[in-house]
Amino acid sequence: VYDILRKAEFFKEKERTLS
Repeated sequence: VYDILRKAEFFKEKERTLS
C-alpha cells in the first residue's frame, strides 16, 4: 500500500545523489 511512498523516497534520494 505504501509502495508509492517508498518509490517517492527512492526517487528523492536518487535525485539528491545526482545533485
